[in-house]
Amino acid sequence: MSKTKTLFRIVQYALVIFGAYVSASLFEVWAYLPYWLKNIALVGCLGAVYWNTRKNLRAYSRLKHYQSPAEVKLLDLQPAWRLHALSFAVLGGLILGVSYTGSGIPGRILQAMTFSLKQPPTEVLLNLTITPPSYLNQQEVLLLSEKDGPYGRYDGNDIIFLPEGSILTIEIKNTEDFSPFISLGNSLGQSYKTSKGVYLSKHILNEETTLDIRVGPYVSIRQAFEVIPDEAPRVALVAKPILTKRKSYELKYTLWDDHGVEEVFLELSRRGITGTETKIIFLPVLAAPDDQTTLTYHTNLLSHPWAGTTVRAVIKAVDGLGQISAGEPVTLLLPEESFQNPVAQTLVSIRKALLITPGRKGAQIQRLNTLTNEKAAFQYNTGIYLALRSAYWKLRSAETPEDFEEVSRYLWQTALRLEDNGSFEEQGVQALMERMVQMLAKEQDLEEFDHLAGNLQARMEVMFDAEFMLLSRRLSLNENSGRIAMPGFSSFKNLISQMRNQVSRGETGEALKTLLAFRALFEQRPVMVS
Repeated sequence: MSKTKTLFRIVQYALVIFGAYVSASLFEVWAYLPYWLKNIALVGCLGAVYWNTRKNLRAYSRLKHYQSPAEVKLLDLQPAWRLHALSFAVLGGLILGVSYTGSGIPGRILQAMTFSLKQPPTEVLLNLTITPPSYLNQQEVLLLSEKDGPYGRYDGNDIIFLPEGSILTIEIKNTEDFSPFISLGNSLGQSYKTSKGVYLSKHILNEETTLDIRVGPYVSIRQAFEVIPDEAPRVALVAKPILTKRKSYELKYTLWDDHGVEEVFLELSRRGITGTETKIIFLPVLAAPDDQTTLTYHTNLLSHPWAGTTVRAVIKAVDGLGQISAGEPVTLLLPEESFQNPVAQTLVSIRKALLITPGRKGAQIQRLNTLTNEKAAFQYNTGIYLALRSAYWKLRSAETPEDFEEVSRYLWQTALRLEDNGSFEEQGVQALMERMVQMLAKEQDLEEFDHLAGNLQARMEVMFDAEFMLLSRRLSLNENSGRIAMPGFSSFKNLISQMRNQVSRGETGEALKTLLAFRALFEQRPVMVS
């Protein structure tokens, strides 16, 4: 018998001994026997392995002094076929034990290998809590309570169905200083002991699994969970966005998700100088869970930095788990404001150049400086002059994208003022409506909404006054301006009042619907700007 053969026999014998012990643990034999008997069995296994190791090593040492085959055969006191037969029998028992146990194998094996002179608990106090995903906005559910316990051997016969991403919280008390082994599927969960001697463990359920809790050989708690997958949202444009007579895009899109859409946006992209550039326009949701909804939304992109260029537009939706779905892409030519005033045309040209190549701002600084010194071009208007000088100094110190955006906004608003055709007032209303939509959609800063609604009403009054003055000039009229001469203001005023009341009652969804109706009515008004 060679040294290798001797070592193989020792290892094989050890595996057979412990395989039989583990097989008994998988079949929960120790749960029906006194705890001291399990400890004796464990110590007996260790002793048997030690005895067999010494016997084989002693036989190998004596073998080196003998040469004849007959003498070697006399020393081989344990025929190999018996050990092989026993190995196959134990292997079969392990396979059956694994199929019988299912999940929780690591916990059962580790508990079986635990040696303690102290009697383990036969029952424990247990709290089993399910917290649904946050995006469902549902209360947590107590599956098992210590008030209904204590629990010793519990095997849930019914599978519990839970939404994907649910959090399972386990709280175990009265463990008699025995550390519980918590398995979720075949992986051991992490638990920690609080200062009050309570074991806590949390798990996120993302797939079908079985919870297995072991505290010593007597406490066995099992519960199967079936996870309901969260399907990705579905979003699509009903038709290609169309331009309204006010040069706003009318977007019609459908939304659906089994648990509700968290966010929907229109992603615009184009090929820039350094690569593909992307900008996002957030859209309102207003879709109930598991209900397909069709929405209409108007967005004005005349002030967008990419106005006048062709972009690729894709509508996308995000659900509570962060799953993103996209509709079919469409190609859009973003509308552009047409300016007649020469100074306004120059300002828009400077603005475009800064947005395309902000790193080459030197030439634009010079152009802006020259323009501000030609006061006759804007009829020595002090307000326009101060706005241009402010933009000039801001541009000189601009370094970050936020700085250039601020300069761009100054130039755009000044150009609209110079045009003097009512577009400045209308663009102000458009920007304010967009801000209010985003505020209601995200339910943020609602305390400020009433102030913005009052500001919207005031801006609408100014816009109506400007439109009346423009109409008066076109018709060569000499009457005083007044909102009463412009029909429709009362309808807008009533909608604003309705929105304010809805927000004060906490009905943000209804307020958003009213605001969208307000915007749709705004788009239907006659175009007074040239």
